[in-house]
Amino acid sequence: MTEQPPPPPPPPMPPGWYPDPTTPGARRWWTGTIWGPPPLPAPSSPPKPGVTVRIGSQSSTTSGLAGIPRQWWIVGSAVGIPVVLLCGALVILLLIGASGSGRDQRIREACEADARDVGGTQQMRRDYVRDCIEYCKSMENDTTFGPCV
Repeated sequence: MTEQPPPPPPPPMPPGWYPDPTTPGARRWWTGTIWGPPPLPAPSSPPKPGVTVRIGSQSSTTSGLAGIPRQWWIVGSAVGIPVVLLCGALVILLLIGASGSGRDQRIREACEADARDVGGTQQMRRDYVRDCIEYCKSMENDTTFGPCV
């Protein structure tokens, strides 16, 4: 019987990351001749994007792009949105108030013109203007007879 030669040794593994032979689930660097330092424990979950800054016992995670802590975005939105809405309402009220004062001026001018047409004493004209203005303002929301001005 002829004796067969032993099989050739396996080719050496090239350097790289391989499953760690001593720690299941971990990876370890193989230099091509020896294993690198022991692996770190595998993370329980992949890290999230962003930077975690730890100061004392508190930590804050920032969003990757802005670099501003997330809780500031929440606080800024919770405060900023009502402030913007309040400013918008104030502008609308000021515009309505400005248009209302123009209406009051038109009512006064129309009543004074009517008083000149009516004639009479100066006191009678003042009383007429006062009554006319009061009437027009009281009829502001009544469209039965049309607007005073």
